[in-house]
Amino acid sequence: MNNSTETQDLDAPDQLSIGDGLDHIDSMLCEFLACSTQQRTILSLWIVHTYCYRAFPVTPYLEIYSPEKQSGKTVCLRLLELLCNKSWMPVGASPSRLITRIASCQPTLLLDNWDTLFRASGSHSIVGFLDAGATEGRYYSFNADNDYSDFPVFCPKAFAGSQRLPAPLADRCIPILLRRLRGKERVFPLWRDGVFDEALAFRKFFRVWAEENHDLLRATAWKFHHSPVPGSTIPYRESIVPLSVIATIAGGKWPRKLQVALARIAAASLAQPPSVGLQLLTDIRSFFSLNNDPPKIHSAPLLEYLNALQERPWKKLTPNGLRIILQDFPIKRSASQLIDGHNCKGFNFQHFVESWESYLPTLSSKRSPRQQPTSDQVGNPAPQVGNNDPQVGKNEAQVGKKEGQVGVNCDQENDKPIVSNTSIFQPEILA
Repeated sequence: MNNSTETQDLDAPDQLSIGDGLDHIDSMLCEFLACSTQQRTILSLWIVHTYCYRAFPVTPYLEIYSPEKQSGKTVCLRLLELLCNKSWMPVGASPSRLITRIASCQPTLLLDNWDTLFRASGSHSIVGFLDAGATEGRYYSFNADNDYSDFPVFCPKAFAGSQRLPAPLADRCIPILLRRLRGKERVFPLWRDGVFDEALAFRKFFRVWAEENHDLLRATAWKFHHSPVPGSTIPYRESIVPLSVIATIAGGKWPRKLQVALARIAAASLAQPPSVGLQLLTDIRSFFSLNNDPPKIHSAPLLEYLNALQERPWKKLTPNGLRIILQDFPIKRSASQLIDGHNCKGFNFQHFVESWESYLPTLSSKRSPRQQPTSDQVGNPAPQVGNNDPQVGKNEAQVGKKEGQVGVNCDQENDKPIVSNTSIFQPEILA
């Protein structure tokens, strides 16, 4: 525990810098919580941000979780309850009570076992309500007929649970992964009475600091908001602005600590399994690469390649299934592709470039230098036609009438070829 001298120091803001205050917070978290240095860095800066979040256009949420129970999730929330501004940690609150309290007071919401709340009927509405509260200028109306019944819902929030949050909320969150104690690792039990005075001194100090530095925080945030962060999405860039601004103003080791913390957390997030759509885009890029990045491909060999891959989130992918997965990406639809004289359904390389650049910036979206095509090149039926040259020369009239026997099957109604192994294969490709 920190001694009384440190507490007295916190009562004199003119003698303490914001960097010193962050150091105090970090030390206190270390006494009671088993987590990495990077997680403590995020928690320390997030605690300070609850006192000045109105200086920013967004407030990052926290998702506190662990793979097993007894990893300190509740202890973490109790520490935040002691240290954060206007903290509220409800027990058994209903969705309506939650909405009323947030709209009335804009507290720092600390929700333990969030999944029990979301199991109730109408959980979609409470998820949407909490999601909206991450951005300034959002309001909840208690009376649709009264313009004066709109109350702001913008306020910090932290969620703890044994499961991952629904996607709309998870996208707003910085993940805090907690773990159980290692063999010789020790932390103190958290007794409220033993730390209340120290926590109260922290709160007074950060409240005064936030009021005195509001304009500086706002001006610095504006600079960060317009600074590019390569390879990041706009929601991510917005969510880290408050923490980046506080670390920058604190100076010393804190900017570097935050940079390392965000890099580690981002690396851990990348280790999570990709979505079905991103996995599919990645594998399609690999298919093009394996075939020397042809400008066009037929859909049948692409599907054959995708279905041969192991441990993929799809099973026996069909043309319609491929279309459904890709329908939300900016990929143009193409009825057919003319490849080596055969008009078959398929894709252009350029159809995927925009999606690769937007969702998979680490992959190359440029075609490799074109090499001489090989006899087994995917999407090119020419070798099969070449093998039948003697027959073509002798039976030219029959080939003209039954072109499907040469390498493709033609649709009699639309006179459009369909690459297929069976007669019931009806491709619908989004290209």
